Amino acid sequence: MIKCLFLFPTSYNDGQPVEFTKLENCLGRLDSLIGGHTVDGTCEGVYRMDDGTMARDVCVKVWACVGEDRLPELRKLAGDFAVDLSQESIYFELTATTVEFIRGKQL
Repeated sequence: MIKCLFLFPTSYNDGQPVEFTKLENCLGRLDSLIGGHTVDGTCEGVYRMDDGTMARDVCVKVWACVGEDRLPELRKLAGDFAVDLSQESIYFELTATTVEFIRGKQL
């Protein structure tokens, strides 16, 4: 499995907050595709817009794991998130690591 990171904006480019239900909808669609996610707090960053202006963002960090065969679907979903959240793009990172889900002994 491949570890992925999404950065979801907490506000639109005009400064208005993203509705909680919109973010929940994005996370629900992510869960439907790959079966889960982990929210890892927030972070701040700066992004150069297509028009050259700099946008300052506060984003929610979301980790997920996906099989390599599902990456094309996940990339398309990331593009859908950009549209849904009125963003030029959504930060999507693939981490070169190995992810396993280890189960404990059954009681």
